[in-house]
Amino acid sequence: MSIVFTESQIALAGGMPPRATEGVVSAVTGIPLRTLRRLRDSHDGPEYETTVGGTTVYRRDSLIHWMYSHVKRNGAA
Repeated sequence: MSIVFTESQIALAGGMPPRATEGVVSAVTGIPLRTLRRLRDSHDGPEYETTVGGTTVYRRDSLIHWMYSHVKRNGAA
């Protein structure tokens, strides 16, 4: 699965709250919820936590770090 982000997408993620649900992460990154869930299952996605209530949340800093590892620079992935 090839996921590539631009600097502007990463900047947008910087405006997220410190912890965000998978729905917010999906909206900000453009990654469909189904794909986020597959990334969790394969341990290829950003770090996440599951709350006591079962809600999956992502820390903004971890998400941005993961996005930077998949950034598109100078026209190359």
